Amino acid sequence: MGAKRTKQLNQVYKPLIEDDNIKNNRLIAWREIKEGKVYIKEDKKTSSSMK
Repeated sequence: MGAKRTKQLNQVYKPLIEDDNIKNNRLIAWREIKEGKVYIKEDKKTSSSMK
């Protein structure tokens, strides 16, 4: 999840947190995850096939 969010930040996505002290997109991504701003969207196909 962190790698995917980092790639998004490297492209055109804006950070979901504001912290002028953090310049590294990888650290921004992990901070967003830690604060619960980013989550995994569950795919209905995957979840139903796992039952």
